[in-house]
Amino acid sequence: MLSNEVITRIREMLDGGASQRSISKSLGISRNSVTKVADGRRVGTGAGVAEAAAVKEVPVYRCGICGMKTTLLPCLACFLRSGGAL
Repeated sequence: MLSNEVITRIREMLDGGASQRSISKSLGISRNSVTKVADGRRVGTGAGVAEAAAVKEVPVYRCGICGMKTTLLPCLACFLRSGGAL
């Protein structure tokens, strides 16, 4: 598991224009770990994580046809049932 300090350093290096390969070599960690930090799939733990891991909230609606909770209107199931033409 990467420490918060390492994750912060990776972000700083990425913001500075360093390649993921050069970051992994200089810090002695795998390129996969650097990629996960770059993609936002690894954010660390402790203070400051809430800001780093902030997820954009998507509004949830009820489908007007079946009543299912969905982010799309109509829901995908109703759209496909109608042959893709609502």
